[in-house]
Amino acid sequence: MILMILSLLSNDADACSPGFASFLQSSPHHFAENVPIDSIIKIELGQGYLFDTPEVTVRQEDTIVEVDIAIHSRTLDLVAQHIMLEVTPLADLAPNSQYTVEVQGLSESENIEFVTGEHHSETIDLVPVTYWSEYVFSRPSQESQSSCDGSSTTELFMDFNDDVIADGDYSLNLYRISADLADSERAISEEDLHERFLTVLHAHEAGYVDTIITNAEETERYCFVGRYANEAGEEGPISDVFCLATYEDYHLRCGTSSFMGLLGCSSAGASSAGWLAMSLGLLGLARRRKQ
Repeated sequence: MILMILSLLSNDADACSPGFASFLQSSPHHFAENVPIDSIIKIELGQGYLFDTPEVTVRQEDTIVEVDIAIHSRTLDLVAQHIMLEVTPLADLAPNSQYTVEVQGLSESENIEFVTGEHHSETIDLVPVTYWSEYVFSRPSQESQSSCDGSSTTELFMDFNDDVIADGDYSLNLYRISADLADSERAISEEDLHERFLTVLHAHEAGYVDTIITNAEETERYCFVGRYANEAGEEGPISDVFCLATYEDYHLRCGTSSFMGLLGCSSAGASSAGWLAMSLGLLGLARRRKQ
């Protein structure tokens, strides 16, 4: 009996121990062509933890390219982090050349191959626009309080107008700002942006965000701004502030979001404008959940 209890405890401990992070996706894509010569390599990792800086080698045939590596990471729960590696070559890549990126130090090694074009990335002037954002707060059940799921969890959903992105493999960078700053209604500047909250690769393909925050308070507010970034990692203009609302929040704090040119419903309450905006928001919710 004692051995059985110890075995169960050991299994629970193993279940709550994070493994090595896994490769999820990259920009450029594997086998991408006509990549701008000033591109940086963005590598998304998750489903585990990053215990040390991975070994990243960029090669042009037999020549190793000198690079800098920046790591943006956020812990999701006891077993997973969201990690973005940004690998920046110290000089422009050679035009019309094939490159291989080797990543080691993960759950499995990964190779990414791409071919450059002759052009530089274009300056980005697009501004992200949200037309639905929602959060769901969950308390742990009594059964889960002694397991890996023993923390309160807030799931965040955000839909963005990705139809405006025509050309370029752009990323979407999200920055969290304080509720006080959001309520001040003043313009957000570079100085207000601190550690990046999340990066969404291939924003023209994704269009929405689904992530979690653990150990949050039920009364906590979630306010963000977004910026698109081009292939070289250069960011565009800062979006308007948007604060997420609960599904049950009939005030629908849409802030400055818009949908099909209609302004949001800040403090709209149960007015006709509020119900209209909620209906439009539900269209975005249905769109996200179908995906």
